Amino acid sequence: MDIAVGANMPMTPWGPKWKEERRMFAAHLGKDAIRTSWRPDIMSNAQYSILKSYEDGSTSSKDSFSTIVRTFVQTFYGLKIRSDGNLITQAIHKAIGLASASIVPGVYIINLHPWLAHVPDWIIGGDWKQERREWRNKIGWMKEQPFDIVLKGEKEGSNPESFSTRMLNDPLNTLDQASIMHAAGSGFVAGTETTTGSLMNFIYAMLLHPEVQQKAQDEIDRVIGHDRLPTHEDYAAGRLPYVEAIFKETIRFRVTAPWGIPHLTTEDDEYEGYFIPKGTYVFQNAYAIALDPEIYEHGDKFDPDRFMVSNPPLDPRLFVFSAGRRTCPGQHYAEAVVVSNMITLLATMNIVKPLDENGKEVIPTTATTGKLVDLPENFHYVLQPRSEDALQLLQAAVPEA
Repeated sequence: MDIAVGANMPMTPWGPKWKEERRMFAAHLGKDAIRTSWRPDIMSNAQYSILKSYEDGSTSSKDSFSTIVRTFVQTFYGLKIRSDGNLITQAIHKAIGLASASIVPGVYIINLHPWLAHVPDWIIGGDWKQERREWRNKIGWMKEQPFDIVLKGEKEGSNPESFSTRMLNDPLNTLDQASIMHAAGSGFVAGTETTTGSLMNFIYAMLLHPEVQQKAQDEIDRVIGHDRLPTHEDYAAGRLPYVEAIFKETIRFRVTAPWGIPHLTTEDDEYEGYFIPKGTYVFQNAYAIALDPEIYEHGDKFDPDRFMVSNPPLDPRLFVFSAGRRTCPGQHYAEAVVVSNMITLLATMNIVKPLDENGKEVIPTTATTGKLVDLPENFHYVLQPRSEDALQLLQAAVPEA
């Protein structure tokens, strides 16, 4: 993991800079900020992406990445991206893939033996150094380009509100521009791929469990009616408990970051008789917790009803987003993004399996990428409008499409 240390906020060593970045995330990406600033943009991006997928007939699970990127770019930089060929979108694709690979245990020999960083390249081969430079350059470009647009807008007085502008104009901010750029860029590296995975896993679950999809649609119809689309406010107010149960079960059933970001012990410690020296990498095994039969009965089964009882099991948000002082500072934002897509899909579309050339349903693969952020392998699905009225509501919400 030494190869990635300092590349983004989750990999930044504990200290004053890390604490200030965390404080800024809490102030500008926490629950209050979502309620007062980000809900409209999050929902409009969800509605646009779903309508675009339906009208284009593009229903690959990989489309979820573009959906999440659009939302993150607008929140963090105030930029609207509508083309998947956008240079920023392409850079994010490449940089996140490289960054994710760089912290997988055992991928680079330096992660196992940090002292090798001081050995000349010609002795052990310097490929890892070249790869580190490559992905650091790509991540650097990804952070710098949109932030430069923000700085230009600040000078011209033409910026829409964004996470970056709020940090730049926060009177309590003690970070310089480079640190603000670093913090904003961390929102991509740390959040884009995991949030994409959660949305993909939701769609995957709806394909395999149409009865769950129908039950959620019934709840939305009963609570919201047919005259408007659901909003994140409906969800946050607790009006859609079964939808919330689906969200919990989605992030539990297929944890997108099974091992999470490695933690580093800052002092010697002991746990159940095991001595853990200072400087040891420690992984939180969220995958094992999610499938622990003592916590979740029949944990290998997708069952949102487990959270609908009077005494539900452990809320998976308490470990899926990590724990301790390194818990994900953007977890409420990530949930808002995923849920906004969930409720819009459920209200307007039926998510169904495609048919092959023989008219038989195509069952999505159970395979995953097996990386640090463990995404489903690409699968296809079909979006069918639940009714003409539902489609018209969605079209009316997205006049730009």
